[in-house]
Amino acid sequence: MTLVEIKTQFERIFDGDPWYGLSLMAILRKVNPEGLNQKAASGHSLGQIWEHLLAWRSIVIKRMQGDMESQLVVDSEEDWKPEPVFSEADYSRLLAETAASQAEILRLLSIISEEQMDAQLPNRNFALREMVEGLIQHDLYHIGQIALLK
Repeated sequence: MTLVEIKTQFERIFDGDPWYGLSLMAILRKVNPEGLNQKAASGHSLGQIWEHLLAWRSIVIKRMQGDMESQLVVDSEEDWKPEPVFSEADYSRLLAETAASQAEILRLLSIISEEQMDAQLPNRNFALREMVEGLIQHDLYHIGQIALLK
């Protein structure tokens, strides 16, 4: 995908009119704050899944900003936070963090070059473009989980 196509996908999935159904924000706006503690078959709560989605958005943002040192280890406590009990304040925080991550992704996509997107990441066997496109897929997977739990 080109940068324009990637940006379009992030916009549609986030708060647009994606072909598969409701956008991320349309689903998140329907979440009842008490529902953040409802668990999926995986054992993770809706709130944990949401925080996990944001953790991966954060690491991709860092890569797009040029930070190649930050790490997010799969299945670590940073990846999946331990069993918190979520509140209405957490719901508001998560909505704000989600909007902020989207704004930063779109900002970065508007200033990064195709060449930067195709550069292989240090100590990785893939380019930044693959990681950014993978984030779209990751968001979609967890949008489905959240939609089922809300």
